[in-house]
Amino acid sequence: MDDLVDAISTRIRNPLLGAFALSFLALNWQPIFFVLFDRSPVLDRFAYFDSETDVWTLLWQPLAISALLIVASPFISYAIKFLTAAPSHWQDVLQIKNEAKATSIRNELLAAGREKLKLDEEEAIRQAKTDAELSRLETVSDEQRASLQREIENLRSNFEERLRSQESDRAKFASNVKAPTPPSEGDLQVLGMFIEADTVNAEEIANRLGQSKQRAQHQLDRLMEGGFITDYIARSGATRYKTTAAGRAVMADNKMI
Repeated sequence: MDDLVDAISTRIRNPLLGAFALSFLALNWQPIFFVLFDRSPVLDRFAYFDSETDVWTLLWQPLAISALLIVASPFISYAIKFLTAAPSHWQDVLQIKNEAKATSIRNELLAAGREKLKLDEEEAIRQAKTDAELSRLETVSDEQRASLQREIENLRSNFEERLRSQESDRAKFASNVKAPTPPSEGDLQVLGMFIEADTVNAEEIANRLGQSKQRAQHQLDRLMEGGFITDYIARSGATRYKTTAAGRAVMADNKMI
């Protein structure tokens, strides 16, 4: 029995036989259903089956449909992969950028933690030295000793308050970090300006695209926030912009270069 089931499974997995079986059932499901489940006499069911089917519905039409499906299947698979290639690539690029951003934040927090540990060690050493000095000052009066102790406590309190403020600022910075967004269609037009020129400014973009200088500057600011371009001061004193590695990658992905 198992050998029979395995043989049938092997035949069904064959592309031609599988497509033929599906086409056959799609064309002849009603006569087959009637023969198997109707309660009329067997001869009447066979007669109905013969009247509703012929050699075209039982052989030639399923064979033609299955051949068409086999021929079209690679083209359909290629079309699906082609349509999903760009979104999949964008998703991979966005994930890589988010991971890089998270790694940068972790490194900053680790550096801040090491700095705090260093400050704590310095404070412990300073406290030990202060306590040793206090123990040696036997000639100091109780009032002077208490005043000096209060001053030390105030310094420690200010130091701890400063550490708490730094930790709060770091927490706010980590919560405000946003994942970079892909450039819009208008941003891609601005990036296209960098194909012919290595550097541009807001006025050149406004003249080329026929828009206001304020709008051009807004688009440049968006591209800078996304890390696609960077600015610098030219010898003339004017601010100019050039693409970064991320910007060139976006231009390559959109087949601009």
